Amino acid sequence: MPSVTLLKRLFCTIFLITGFTAAQAVELRTAAEDSAPKYLMRNGEMRGLCIDFLKAIEAAAPDIKFTGYDRFYPKLRIEASLAKGELDIFCGIGRTQKRELLFSFLDTPLYWTETRLAARVDDPVDNVTFDGLKGHNKNMIVLVVHGTDHADYLLHNGVTNIDAGAHNMYNNLNKLIAGRGRLAYLTDLSLVHELSNNNFHSKLRILPGVIHIQAEYLAISNTIAKSTKDRLHEVLASLHSRGDLKRLHMRYTQIEGPALCR
Repeated sequence: MPSVTLLKRLFCTIFLITGFTAAQAVELRTAAEDSAPKYLMRNGEMRGLCIDFLKAIEAAAPDIKFTGYDRFYPKLRIEASLAKGELDIFCGIGRTQKRELLFSFLDTPLYWTETRLAARVDDPVDNVTFDGLKGHNKNMIVLVVHGTDHADYLLHNGVTNIDAGAHNMYNNLNKLIAGRGRLAYLTDLSLVHELSNNNFHSKLRILPGVIHIQAEYLAISNTIAKSTKDRLHEVLASLHSRGDLKRLHMRYTQIEGPALCR
């Protein structure tokens, strides 16, 4: 039988090893937003494009662990929590001057989005240009999601006939079907998901042309350690160079069923 002294030494060794390993793991607090397909709650489990990105980072860097991505927060609360250091990181957000005053961004984009317009299938509207949206036309109300940077972008560029009351794109598209708006302004990622998965394709169509192109990033709080930021930058750059980010993004941008542009 091992002596008491030997058992104590073994216990201390195990404690030091496991304690050292735990000390090396950095837990980063995050959250989800009600924005499919970036975040999708299915049978009590959070899934989606951003969850795939976070898990890819964890797989490539076992010393990094994300927590809290099963909790839905409004976008404005996410931004405020990043600014205060209550959240450490958030996946899938546009880089704007206003946001850069509150928190930071990793330089490598996660993916690029094309912002398009959707209309009802029985609406003759077609080939709407950005200039055609400008001004205040009560017959051309544009629906955007509350709390996103879409409203700010449109207003900054002279488009004032907007309705930003809905908190997610699913509700906005239902408003569009009900005639409570003429057009819906949203990314190709959201359009493909909603029109392919919620039986909208028989009632709505995507208009030709791209209104705006922008990148989506990982946002990080200014309160996290520089070593952690550098590690995240290194891992994300590696995933980009290997093509992993692009492959994950393509899973969510493939249009199934009938053509959506008519």
